[in-house]
Amino acid sequence: MAVTRNGLSLLWVFILGMIFLYIYALVAFGFFRDLHDPNSGMQCSHMYECFINLVHKGMILSTLEMFWEEDISAKSYGWNIGKALFDFSFFIIISTIGLNIIFGIIVDTFSELRDSKWQIDQDMRNSCFICSRESYDFEHHPGGFEKHVKQEHYQWAYLFFFIHLRNTRINDYSAIELYVHRQLLKDNISFFPLNRAMSLEDEEDSNEAKIDTLLQKVNYIMEKMKAQEALKFYEEEERKQQEWIQRNAAGKAP
Repeated sequence: MAVTRNGLSLLWVFILGMIFLYIYALVAFGFFRDLHDPNSGMQCSHMYECFINLVHKGMILSTLEMFWEEDISAKSYGWNIGKALFDFSFFIIISTIGLNIIFGIIVDTFSELRDSKWQIDQDMRNSCFICSRESYDFEHHPGGFEKHVKQEHYQWAYLFFFIHLRNTRINDYSAIELYVHRQLLKDNISFFPLNRAMSLEDEEDSNEAKIDTLLQKVNYIMEKMKAQEALKFYEEEERKQQEWIQRNAAGKAP
């Protein structure tokens, strides 16, 4: 599962690794093919032979052992530097980074699977399979969440009911059974009590009553504020009218 889940990522890493191995095979064929010993199975007379050998034995023996020559006195210092860079870069890029990328993908997948399983287990333990209500919603009720999932919304009772519908002739259905049967034919599960439970009805009714009471109080306060604002506006207009009358009376006086 950890491998197949991220199979596409591993495939791209594999293709990238083959590209790097082919590049190293080109370098080995161009500069180090004379170090191969055909008697020990290290053929490199052709490019494909170098590539196959590098894929087969490069990951196991490393290039240091594949392209080894005990007598290198005839080789120049620059050749030895190039050979060292070739071996070191192969070890870092292919043997270390490449393999760690593969292991990292697999380990991360294991971690994702573990987290997913933990989330599923938590959901199964703390959520009702039928109504999806959380366990803490039933903390203040007798029996709590355990009673709810064992008596009110027992998931196996729903399954047995569906089996009963399947094994019963339509002519023998009751009105409720016929309704559920028709809904199932339409792939409609609206008859499930989603976010509802009989033990929570009183609490929900109480909450709705509290909300209605709160809305009534808010509406009363809003009406009161509007009445006060209207009264202030009326008093201000009356005061302005009285001032206007006084100014006109003062202007007409001899």
